[in-house]
Amino acid sequence: MAALIFPAPDKLVRGPEVVARTHASALTVENLRAAYRRGIFPWPGRAGAPIPWCCPRVRAILVFAELTAGRTLEKAARKSGWSYSIDRAFPAVIAACAAAARAEDEGT
Repeated sequence: MAALIFPAPDKLVRGPEVVARTHASALTVENLRAAYRRGIFPWPGRAGAPIPWCCPRVRAILVFAELTAGRTLEKAARKSGWSYSIDRAFPAVIAACAAAARAEDEGT
């Protein structure tokens, strides 16, 4: 599947509107990263149907350089042995999310 070309963020009308529809073969790591960088996200739909890509008006952005965890979270992390990482297992995370059982729900 070829790389998708998404509109530049300043050209998008943000809202619940669908900005593109593709087949499942377009869900590649490269296409997901390109879309996410522009605030565009694939939306769940029916199996076999084209996948809608949406651009919400507001989205949360975590700037890790500015993120500070509270004392309670830090303490819980030390006790539990948790670890934090970014982009270490993207394909495995996507596969695990897709395989997760969801009662009465077709999408994510």
